[in-house]
Order: sequence, then C-alpha cells, then structure tokens
Amino acid sequence: MPRNPRPVRARRAHERQYERELRREILDPLFQGLRAGLGEATAVTQVYRAIDDAVEAAAVRGVPIDFIREHFDKVRGYHRRRLIETFQAALGVDISFLLTRPEVMQFIDAKIVENVALIKTIPERMHASLVGHLQREFRDAPFDRQKLSKILAEEYGSSGYNLRRIARDQTTKTIGNLTEIRQRQLGIQGYRWGTSADEVVRPTHRENGGKMFRWDQPPANGTGPPGFDVQCRCVAYPALLRQDRERLTAAAAAQGRS
Repeated sequence: MPRNPRPVRARRAHERQYERELRREILDPLFQGLRAGLGEATAVTQVYRAIDDAVEAAAVRGVPIDFIREHFDKVRGYHRRRLIETFQAALGVDISFLLTRPEVMQFIDAKIVENVALIKTIPERMHASLVGHLQREFRDAPFDRQKLSKILAEEYGSSGYNLRRIARDQTTKTIGNLTEIRQRQLGIQGYRWGTSADEVVRPTHRENGGKMFRWDQPPANGTGPPGFDVQCRCVAYPALLRQDRERLTAAAAAQGRS
C-alpha cells in the first residue's frame, strides 16, 4: 500500500522562542517603565497615572518588526523543509520546484501586519486588567505598597500567560495556513483532518477527526480548516489520490530531465 506524506506540525521551539522575544521586546519594557513610575507612589491615584504613562510610553516605542519577521521567516522555512522531506519519504520525489514563493511571501507579509496589530493590544489589555485589579483590592482598603507589589507580580504573570497563548496560536495558525497554500500549490484539493487525540480536543474538532474535506469547502460545523480556531493543534493530512501521485511523480521526472 502506498505511503501518504505526514503533515507538518508546529515546533514548540518556535513557539517558545517567539514568546521569549515578545517578553523581551514588549512586556518587560512595559513593566519596567511601570515600576519606575511607581517609585515614589504613595496613593492609588498616583498608581493610575503611572499605568497611563507606561502604556503611553509603550505606544510611542511601537512594535519592533524585525523579531516578528524573523519568527515567521523561520516558521516558513521550517514548513517548506519538512514538507519536502515528507513527500520525499512517502513518494520518493522532490516537489520543491512546485512550491512557488510569491504567494507564500504575500501571506507572510500579511501575517506580520496582523501580529503587529495584535501585539499593540498587549499594553491596553494590561491597563484594563491592572486597573480592575487595583479597584478591587483598594476599594475599601488603604494604599499598601506590599499589596501593590503583589498585584504587579500577578499581573506580570497574567500578561506572560497571554503572550504564551499568542505565541502558540500564531505559530500553529501559520503552519496551518502554509499547509493549505502549499498543498494547493501541489494540486492537492483536499485533506484528512487529524486531531491530537487527547482530552482537550474540542468536540467539533473531534467530530471532524479522520474525515475528508476539500480546501474550498470547509467543515459544515464552522471550525474552519485545521489550525483555524484559537490554539487549535489539529493538522491536515494531504488527501492524495492516485492521479495526484502519478502527476507529482511525472512532474518530478520531467523536472529532472530538464
């Protein structure tokens, strides 16, 4: 029985690296500025002003784009290498010449713009969460610097968790998007839905598991393709028909003779 190529899965190393960069470039400067502004605070009203100043300073700094582009270029290159390897292992053919660059780069450019917009919301989310936390803690209690330090530590941890979610979600989404783009470039019209087969798989994704879908006809239950939903870990196994195998093998042979 002919082998099918394996799907390309997101690398946890890429997710962790992106999280570290987000922390270094965005979260740490935000909280460093906040703590510096709180050095002489003796009342909650001064804390609110320090929060406003820290968020305003973050907006002025903006979002450095280099580390974002580096991340998505790394994911793009990894996906291409792994896809080529899996088709070579399954079919014994080199499909690299079919993976054209312009469409992929257009997608990566759009993904970078999307991530810049997403990252810009981090200070705003911190502002809303921290203000709400302070209002709860100090509504009926006097200002207390020790309590304030605890609140800041909790909010830093919460913001760090949100960064982890962003890094994981955006990386897995990119892998899913690249899978669709490149399978279509190979002339593969459909896929078999694969889940992580554990207790946290969404019911709708479990329902899709093992079923065949076309790229141009997403599942009727509204999930979108694998990787579309937030933090989805599902993958798309290429649905290779016999004519697809024959076409790819013939194309690779012709390329080799040219």
